[in-house]
Amino acid sequence: MRSTEKRVLTEPISTVTHGLVRDALDEQQLRTSDETAGYLANLLAAFLRTDPVLLDRTFGPALLEATSLAPAQRYGRLKEIADTLLFLSGIFLDYIEAKPVATEYFFEIGSSAYLHLGVLDQMQRSGGIAETYTDLGRRFADFVRVLATISDRELFASDIHVLRLYRRWFERARPRDRRRLLALGLVPVTESPRRTH
Repeated sequence: MRSTEKRVLTEPISTVTHGLVRDALDEQQLRTSDETAGYLANLLAAFLRTDPVLLDRTFGPALLEATSLAPAQRYGRLKEIADTLLFLSGIFLDYIEAKPVATEYFFEIGSSAYLHLGVLDQMQRSGGIAETYTDLGRRFADFVRVLATISDRELFASDIHVLRLYRRWFERARPRDRRRLLALGLVPVTESPRRTH
C-alpha cells in the first residue's frame, strides 16, 4: 500500500525539482544537456504554483493565432503554449488522455510550438536557448515521459492512481501506459490484454 503521508519540503522548490528531473531522466535513460534539464526543472517549479484555470483552454487555435503575430509577441505566446502543453501532458497525462481530442494532437501542438521557438530564438536572440527549444520540440514525447515519471512517483503516487493506469492499460494496451507501469515497478501482461468478448 502506498503511503498517503504528506511530506514537508526543507529545500527550495527549485532544488527539489532539479533533483526530480535528474532522477527521472536517469530512470528513462534519456540524455540531454544541462540547459534542457534545467529548463524542465524550472518549468516544473513554475507550474506547480500556477492557477489551474489557465491550463484549461484550446491550444490548436492558439498556436495558429500565435504564428501570425509580430515576432516579439509570437515568442511569448509560443513559449506559453509550449510550456503549458509540456506540463499538462507530462504531469496530467491521465487528464489529457480523458479528453475527446487525441493525446497525439496535444503532443504535436507542443512539439510544433517549441520548434517554432527554436527558429525564432536563433533569428532574434543569437541562439541563446534555441538548442533547448529544438531539443524539447524534437523529443517532446520523451520529455512528457520524464514529467509523467515525476507525476506518477511523487505528485500523484497512490494505489488508486496505479489501479486507474493499469485499468487503462488493460482496456487499451497503449505502449505509453505500459512504460509508465514498468517505471512504477509493475509488469503488465505480455500478451494483448484486450478482451475477446
